[in-house]
Amino acid sequence: TIGTACGVGLLAYCAYFDYQRRHAPDYRERVTARRERIRRAREEDDVELPPEHDKEAIEKFFVKEIEVGEECLQAGEVDKAVKHFSYAVIFCPQPQNLLKYMRECLPSTAYTKLVENLSAANKRVAETYNRIHVSEEDVE
Repeated sequence: TIGTACGVGLLAYCAYFDYQRRHAPDYRERVTARRERIRRAREEDDVELPPEHDKEAIEKFFVKEIEVGEECLQAGEVDKAVKHFSYAVIFCPQPQNLLKYMRECLPSTAYTKLVENLSAANKRVAETYNRIHVSEEDVE
C-alpha cells in the first residue's frame, strides 16, 4: 500500500511539473532555440568522414584536412583551421609526430586551441561512426 501511494505520488509530481514546463510562457521559444542550436551545430560540422576501414580514403582525407587547415590559417580563420587540423591529427598514423611538428609551425594560440579541440573532435568522430554502425545494424 505504501509503495503504491509513493508510486502514485511520484507520477502526480512528474505530471504536475511537466504541465508547468509545457505551459510556461517561453516554452515554444526555448524549444525553437534549442532546435536551431542543434541544426547550426550540424551544419557547422560539415566534414565528410572517410569510411572507417578504407586506408586509402583515410590517407586522402588526412591530406585534404591538412591542406584545408593550411588554407584557413592563411586566410586568418584560426577556428576553422584548428577544426581541420584536429581531424587530421585524429586520422594521422603517427599523431604524436604531427603534434610535435604543429607545435613548431603553428602560432601558440592556434596550437593551444588545437590541443583543446582534439577531445571534442575525437568524440564527434566516434559518435559519427557509432551512428553509422547503428544504422547499418538497423538495415540488417
